Amino acid sequence: MTDDRIQLSIERFAPGAKLRQVEALEGGISATMKVFEIERPDGLRQKLIARRPSPWKFKANPDVAAEEYRVLQVLHSAGLASPPPMYLENRTAEVPDPFFVVEFIEGRPQLNPSDVSGYLDKLASQLAQIHQVDLTGWDLTFLPTQDRGYSELNRPLNEEMREAEIRRMLEPWSIFTSRNPMVLRHGDFWPGNVLWIDGEISGVIDWEETMIGEPLADLAISRLDVWWILGSEASDEFTRRYQLRMNLDLTSLPYWDLCASLRPMKGLEYWASSYPKLGRPDVTVDTMRRDHRGFVIRAIANLYG
Repeated sequence: MTDDRIQLSIERFAPGAKLRQVEALEGGISATMKVFEIERPDGLRQKLIARRPSPWKFKANPDVAAEEYRVLQVLHSAGLASPPPMYLENRTAEVPDPFFVVEFIEGRPQLNPSDVSGYLDKLASQLAQIHQVDLTGWDLTFLPTQDRGYSELNRPLNEEMREAEIRRMLEPWSIFTSRNPMVLRHGDFWPGNVLWIDGEISGVIDWEETMIGEPLADLAISRLDVWWILGSEASDEFTRRYQLRMNLDLTSLPYWDLCASLRPMKGLEYWASSYPKLGRPDVTVDTMRRDHRGFVIRAIANLYG
C-alpha cells in the first residue's frame, strides 16, 4: 500500500485534492493501515484511513477487502457509528491485494472511566443498536453466519487456562437451536474498539469479523472484556443494561461465555500488551488469567447449575 497508490485513489474519489501527509498506524496482525490527510481544492482538509487486510486474509478470501468495504457501506446506511466508506481499490491481476479508504473518526478508547455506570450504559446501548439493525433492509448474503462459537484445534492446548476442560464442557451443548433472532454481529465488540469524545461514543471500529449470528455471542465477548478492565460487578451491570434494551432469552449465555473464554487461549500475552497503550498498565497477563479463571468458573456453574 504505497503512497503512490494512495495518491491514485485520491484522484478517483476526490479529484483535485492534494495528499498532505501519510503516517502508518498499528493495525495488528489482521490489517495494514495508514492515516493520511488530503486538502481539497476549496482548502478543506480531511483525515482518512487506508486499510488493507493482511496477506493471509486475501489467501483465504480474495474478495476480503471488497466484503469489508461492503459491510461498512451497510453500517453507514443503517446509521451506525462506524467509519464512513470513501473508496475501494479495484482488485486486478496487478493489484491482488486492494485496500479501501474510510473517513477517520476522532476519539480514542476509554478503558478507565470516571463514571462507570454511565460508561456501561452507553456501551450497552451501542451494542444493542448494532443488534437492532433491521436485517431485511439489506443484502447481507455475503456475510458468514454463526457457527457453534469455537473452532477446532490446530495448536497445543492451553492447560494453564483450563482449555481442555472448557472444551469438554462445551461439547454436549455445541448443537442447539437459538431461542433468539439472528442479528448483525460486530464480532469483536470490546472497549478497545469503541472511541469516545467528551464522555460520548464517537465511533466503533474494526468490523472485520462482522457476521449474522447469535447476539449472546457478542454479549459474551463484551462481558469478559469488561470484567478484565472493571471487574465482575461491572460485567454484570453491563449485561443488565444491554438486556433492558434487548429482552433476549439468556438461557444459553453460559455456553457463549465459555466460547468467548476460548478466544484468548492462543495469544493472551499479545492481548495483554494492548492495555498499557490504552492507559491501563494495571491490566496484565496475570490479572487477565485471574479474571479469566473467575469468568470460566462462573460460566461452568451456570451452564451445569
